[in-house]
Amino acid sequence: MYTAPTPEQARRDAEAPFLWFKKTADEVSAPPERRLDLLPDNFAPYRRRFATEATFNYQDLTDRVILFGSPEQVVERVEALRQSGVESLILFVNFGGIDSQHVKDSLEWFAAEVMPRFKD
Repeated sequence: MYTAPTPEQARRDAEAPFLWFKKTADEVSAPPERRLDLLPDNFAPYRRRFATEATFNYQDLTDRVILFGSPEQVVERVEALRQSGVESLILFVNFGGIDSQHVKDSLEWFAAEVMPRFKD
């Protein structure tokens, strides 16, 4: 999760650290020498993830997976998750060497602008 006053600032602050984190995590968790044949059949979705040509598109990830953006965007995403049946979230906020002040600011925005919308 990362929130900033505007979507543009959220992207400026979080894109490079998050993509570095994502790429590094995938490199570390991939099968040895990226031998996808070592993955069992029921891990077929991971074969795409660990393929050598796999790329990560920040916009696609923010649209589908991660909670990055302005407080209003994060509210919309959390509400959509709630409507789909999600009852709890685990937020990872300190990723890829992101500046610690950005993390603190993001958490303050989240606490002030997002959390109050979900009191129930």
